[in-house]
Amino acid sequence: MAVSRQKKEQMLADLVEKFKTSKSVMFSQNRGLSVTDGQALRAKLRENGVELKVAKKTLIKLAAKEAGIQEIPSEALEGPIAAAFAFEDEIAAAKILFTESKTNEAIALVGGIFDGEAFGPEKALQLAQIPGKEELLAKLVGSMKAPISGFYGVLHGTMRQFVGTLQAIVDQGGVGEAPAATETAEAPAAEEAPTEAPAEEAAAPTEEAPAAEESAEATEAPAAEATESEESDS
Repeated sequence: MAVSRQKKEQMLADLVEKFKTSKSVMFSQNRGLSVTDGQALRAKLRENGVELKVAKKTLIKLAAKEAGIQEIPSEALEGPIAAAFAFEDEIAAAKILFTESKTNEAIALVGGIFDGEAFGPEKALQLAQIPGKEELLAKLVGSMKAPISGFYGVLHGTMRQFVGTLQAIVDQGGVGEAPAATETAEAPAAEEAPTEAPAEEAAAPTEEAPAAEESAEATEAPAAEATESEESDS
């Protein structure tokens, strides 16, 4: 009797610890599940970070209560019950049990505990149909790649159109005529450069004109004086 009590206390402590540390708990009803199928189910759950524990319903309720979890609905604990504790992916246990129930009538997903809330089979089935982490990550990557792929397509199309336009200009000889047009435009500028030189040359004589007039007056002055001298001698 004492051994049995000690064993129950150990089982209770173990269940309390699992309720506290697991990310979710799913309850499956196993009616007539064979030993071989049970071992295969445990192995598959273990591969995904889920541990399956079989215990009496009274012990499960007591452990959940000591772990601070609200009362579990009675519909989630009908018949022979096994508790699947998920320690990695929150919905791994629900998805595996739901998938196995499709091919094995001895397995039924009847309830669970998630984020501190206990619920029955309806919400457990909803949780089981949520995409897993890998699927969600794949969708996230796909949604992130979609805008990049669209941008690349637009950019590639624009560049292709630009190259096509350049090729069309080359084919029509438009690029070859461009230098001739440039030379024609620059020719008048070369001819206009010397037009200012005559203006400077014309300005030079204008400044020297008074000097020429003074020289002429100086030449006429002695002549007049000589004339006056001859008249006085006569």
